[in-house]
Amino acid sequence: MIKVETEVLVIGRGMAGVMAASTLAKNGVDVTIVAKSYGTTALSSGCLDILGYIPEVQGVAQPPFSGFKYLVVSNRNHPYLIAGEGDPKKAEDIIREAFDSLPEQIKNLHVGSVENNSWVLTSFGTLRPTAFVQKPLEPAIITGEKESILLTGIKGLFELNPVFASSIAMKDLKSRSLGYVKVKPAYVSIRSLEGAQYLAIPLVSTVLEEDEEFDEFKKELVKLAKRENPDTILLPSIFSTPNLVEKMKELEDACKCRIGEVPTPPESASGLRLQRALNNVCSTLGIKVFHATDLKPEVENGIVKRIVGTRRTLLFTEARKIVFEAEKYVLATGDLIGEGITCDVDEELNVAFRETVFDLPLYIPEGPIATTDPFNPAGQNFSKIGINVNSEMQPVDSAGRVVYENLFAAGSIIGHYDYNAEKCGMGVAITTGYKAAKSILSRR
Repeated sequence: MIKVETEVLVIGRGMAGVMAASTLAKNGVDVTIVAKSYGTTALSSGCLDILGYIPEVQGVAQPPFSGFKYLVVSNRNHPYLIAGEGDPKKAEDIIREAFDSLPEQIKNLHVGSVENNSWVLTSFGTLRPTAFVQKPLEPAIITGEKESILLTGIKGLFELNPVFASSIAMKDLKSRSLGYVKVKPAYVSIRSLEGAQYLAIPLVSTVLEEDEEFDEFKKELVKLAKRENPDTILLPSIFSTPNLVEKMKELEDACKCRIGEVPTPPESASGLRLQRALNNVCSTLGIKVFHATDLKPEVENGIVKRIVGTRRTLLFTEARKIVFEAEKYVLATGDLIGEGITCDVDEELNVAFRETVFDLPLYIPEGPIATTDPFNPAGQNFSKIGINVNSEMQPVDSAGRVVYENLFAAGSIIGHYDYNAEKCGMGVAITTGYKAAKSILSRR
């Protein structure tokens, strides 16, 4: 058996968990992270959204904080308002404070501002509102200036279909009176991968790390740039390593135009870059990280005393019991995608949702769990399932009673919002992770 003693145990190593852990560590707290794996941050776009839409009114929040007046009317249980004690101004203040407190590894990766949303062209051809984009994605921001964009796919890589995406983009741009921004489709190939029926982004990135392959890729882009003379060439999110990101400048110099990425479905380089930055935060601050499964609490008199799990140090090695004892705990395991919540279906097709570690009571919206339209601007009810918390980020039951005095929560495990429809996922993770840490610090 392995026993780990720590002041605070954070369960989950995505953005919410690392934000809580880093805030605590920077304030001298002995903090440990335990997680099943890397979580879903690596599957994200890498953008740091704050608030893009209010689904209940289907209006755009531009700038982000302008939407808070609608949240007060439409969703007083939104995590932002809960973190702000029900006051929109306090909610805005805690978000600003949280983003100011982001670790330098995250800040240095992004450009943007909490004050405004930018429109970013995606691999689907849609325009996505977000507050911060990673630097390789900056050329995908539509600034409103006249511009010719070459949306460029890689043959065999299905994450970007430039013909489809550019047609969607032109319609979207015209609807926003931005028809003078021209988006054209193009393709390039990677020599050693030519003829492959299906490519994955990690494979493309690995191949481009080879100098000879990169030089051939550069020649392809130069030919394309000379033929089309664009202002900007946008590629799928493939520059996954710091070395490849640095080489983007080499591509720009050779092509004599801007080179950038568009937000791309998983596994995109931008998501991997963000996860790598979170890992670096933990390493720099000396935060201990363990991987374990089957985590279960032991509780005495309404206090979580310890968490017990199963750990394998290497693949196929014998499982060992691991016990974590802490004074405080932060739950940041994610929602259905991250398996912080599971869905069980019985023989009669009755659906039951369950929080997987503490079996906490869940908020489940009334009505159908999902609609037939996957892009419904009003969002999906299943995305809103999660635990209830108070303004200190402590899980509470339906009557508002604290479940465990020394347990806190952060991120998408919290209910009452749809991060996909609202474009607020990373913002909620950052804010609630920070607020959970602040609540713990106030109790030391």
